[in-house]
Amino acid sequence: MVSIASISSLVLDFPPCCVEFWPGSKDWAVVGTYLLEKSEDENCKGEEIAEHSKKTQERNGSLVLLSVEAESVTVLQTLPTPFAILDIHFDPFNSSILVAATSTGSVALYTLNPQSLDQGYITHSRTIQFFPLSSLITSFVFHPSAPSVLACTLSTNATYLLHIPRPDTPVCSETVQVLTHDLEAWITAFAPDGSGLFSGADDAALRYVSLPQFDNTGVEQSISSVLQQGADTRVDWAERKIHGAGVTAVLPLTSSGKVCITGSYDDYLRVVYVPKVGRRRVLAEENLGGGVWRVKTLGKWRSEKGFEMDLLVCCMYAGVRLIRLRRIGGEGFDAEGDQDGKWELEVIGRFEEHKSMNYGCDVVRGKGLVVSTSFYDRLVCLWRLPKDTISNHIFE
Repeated sequence: MVSIASISSLVLDFPPCCVEFWPGSKDWAVVGTYLLEKSEDENCKGEEIAEHSKKTQERNGSLVLLSVEAESVTVLQTLPTPFAILDIHFDPFNSSILVAATSTGSVALYTLNPQSLDQGYITHSRTIQFFPLSSLITSFVFHPSAPSVLACTLSTNATYLLHIPRPDTPVCSETVQVLTHDLEAWITAFAPDGSGLFSGADDAALRYVSLPQFDNTGVEQSISSVLQQGADTRVDWAERKIHGAGVTAVLPLTSSGKVCITGSYDDYLRVVYVPKVGRRRVLAEENLGGGVWRVKTLGKWRSEKGFEMDLLVCCMYAGVRLIRLRRIGGEGFDAEGDQDGKWELEVIGRFEEHKSMNYGCDVVRGKGLVVSTSFYDRLVCLWRLPKDTISNHIFE
């Protein structure tokens, strides 16, 4: 296992929660930050965001635009926000749009324009108030084929589908609750083909609901009407036996989502077989030494050892881990016999310079540069994936 050192680092004004590289440039990344009012924050220094969500305190935040070079990371712009930012993603259907999940039950949309230096590269477009101000939107994800549909998780234990209409249409925004947990929900993910939705929460349950197909032609659709079409064949379940603590990461590997990577507060990264109907089970697991918060893929390929995939994993108390997933036997990561063959997880690298909760990390493809963050020390680190350890696919 390779131990990795940082190339450069900086300290932000507010604690960072999430980070994502801009698809429009390999040199820019955006960080979302989360701050409780200082008088309250001083009394909860050892707590996590999960504990913060239970308090009705004032939260602020910011979006921080970073310039990421081969040897340095610097701040280009800091845009204060009247709410904390818990999750950010660039719109996969329009990469100039940045969407943020907030601590006040809203979704905020921003535009990133590299030519807009005078007004700021990041500018606010609009904010849609979907839920009460006391609700935190803890995570969200875009539907794989329906541009205006998102799924999100809430501090109120629920998972929703959201409809964000285009500004030029008279269609109203819409929310439909599709899953409910017993405690705060932290993560959600669509099956890659859009046929289902997963969510994980503090109740240690991984939940699933099947979904009908949404129109992918750009036509605005009512979520309620689409769900009604599939009501007769709807499948939903809750898996409560696999995870020993809250479920905080879900990454479907196969198009239908029958095999997923999951992460939990119990420190384990798992490969789980979760068919719509039938017994769900663990195919492989690895203790990473700290709560597994988020997982991202670095590429997959076929080798002489089998089908392999590298993963970038944020571990709350252990820094960042590089993981190799290997499937020996079977027909690849997206075959009919999804659970067949032998599945293995191997830790191949680690970055451990973060001394508080590592909630965010992302990689810029083609360069192999990683930006990772930690919460209470407000640290942002730049480091490089080791070429002799990681697949060359990430550098192409």
